[in-house]
Amino acid sequence: MVKVAGRGSGASPSGPTSMAKPSEVDTIAGELTQGGVHWQVHTYGNAMHVFSNPDNNDYYMSTVHDAEADSRLCPAMRELLKESLDGE
Repeated sequence: MVKVAGRGSGASPSGPTSMAKPSEVDTIAGELTQGGVHWQVHTYGNAMHVFSNPDNNDYYMSTVHDAEADSRLCPAMRELLKESLDGE
């Protein structure tokens, strides 16, 4: 296990081509918790990999923009950056 300090957040698409299996997310979650890291994972249902890039539109490569998931991701990332940079 790698020693980690601080905060962490992840965005996880859960569409048909999700890159991380739920069991893998659970494993990472356990390791972060054991390491005392304040962490969170936001799951975006039916979104594909790299869903926040509006230039992506390749279903066969599993890289398709999802405007709804992207609109939810941006505020979550801003909040994480605010907390991390402000030290809250």
